[in-house]
Amino acid sequence: PVLKLIASDRAWLKIISEDKIIFEGILFNGEEYFWETDQILEIITEYPTKIEAYYDDESIEIGKGTVDNYLLKYNFNPTQNI
Repeated sequence: PVLKLIASDRAWLKIISEDKIIFEGILFNGEEYFWETDQILEIITEYPTKIEAYYDDESIEIGKGTVDNYLLKYNFNPTQNI
């Protein structure tokens, strides 16, 4: 199973798995990030509208996460998202 994130504009992103940061940085327009996982992840970003998210090519609405201090947190759970 693969999580794929695609930036439609420059966007900061942090991905946490099991309390460890597995990615933190800026994705640029058109840049893609892939992560092979079946683990629960926390996806954090300021601009969820600038990021398209897919899990095994199925679209995920990360904009439905919770906002805290202007950052959106989306809890990604593969067993619930497929």
